Amino acid sequence: MPERSDYQALLDRKVKEKAKANERGLRQLAQAVLPVDAVTKSEEWNYFLSLLQSELETLAVAINTLQEAQLTDPCFETAALARDKMVLMELNARACTLERVIALPQEIFEKGEKAKFALQEHLDS
Repeated sequence: MPERSDYQALLDRKVKEKAKANERGLRQLAQAVLPVDAVTKSEEWNYFLSLLQSELETLAVAINTLQEAQLTDPCFETAALARDKMVLMELNARACTLERVIALPQEIFEKGEKAKFALQEHLDS
């Protein structure tokens, strides 16, 4: 029959294993940090962002146009309502995707910085 000390030893081993796994994950995140200047200050990246921003603005106009049309000329035909709703959902999803892509370098940088800090705290403890 297992003793209390055996159970405690098992718990301690599991805690150490989990700490090692967390440390590996934090190290990987910390290594994945993008140098923000390398991405955001490059001419190519700025051009890419300008294309994304332009597309985002075009989508915003299309979304507003469709929403205004629904308000000013309400249609009660089921097929037309369903079509407009699907188009609006697609436009919103595309806009959301573009916003995420535009924000991605900053998010990677911030999460990498947090991982570096958490890793340092873990190593210091």
